[in-house]
Amino acid sequence: ERRFTSHAAHELRTPVAALRAQAEVALATRDPDVRDAALRHGIEACDRMTRLVTQLMQLARADEAGHLASATSCELRTIAEHVLADSAPAAMQDRTSVALEASDPGRVLGDSALLEALVRNLVDNALQHGGPHGEVRVGLVQHDRQIRLTVEDTGPGVTPETLERLGRRFYRAAEATATGSGLGLSIVKRITELHGGCVSFRNGDADRGLRVEVTIPIQGCERSN
Repeated sequence: ERRFTSHAAHELRTPVAALRAQAEVALATRDPDVRDAALRHGIEACDRMTRLVTQLMQLARADEAGHLASATSCELRTIAEHVLADSAPAAMQDRTSVALEASDPGRVLGDSALLEALVRNLVDNALQHGGPHGEVRVGLVQHDRQIRLTVEDTGPGVTPETLERLGRRFYRAAEATATGSGLGLSIVKRITELHGGCVSFRNGDADRGLRVEVTIPIQGCERSN
């Protein structure tokens, strides 16, 4: 808990300092172009803080849950459709194509809000690290009484050393070019565990892109403490 609090405080200090610096630039300059650029950078810092706080709240909720006290029937295909619809503007801005291939509704027993957070973090991660002009593919199939959810991008991929560390809290790959807190995949891992499933990471074909695979049992939820 102390490590988590320390990391969270450190991550929040960076965008707060950036926001203050840009506000000072905007106040000090008389050049409208410089002022407008500073304000845009300030908004970017606000967006980064918003994302970080949202992820911290998601992780805190997953940690506090400990187990799924009450589970309802959830359809992962519907959740994925909503997440991809929300992500469309960002994907279009980077000229990234997004596709959903769902041969199964993906019905599981679980917490719909946590499952949405799981899918959203996977898609956001793929959009951030896949790079512009790429592809993000979301797949959903039923296999051996499990629902398999995959999210894959066409970015540069990661090293074997990085693959072993993905899912750790506040871990950011050295080769990563996008900004982030290093929390997205750890949230995915924790929520998957709460639903009795497992998550794996590997590079895509020809070692290009990252493929994240989440499997969750169809019948019931393995409750873990």
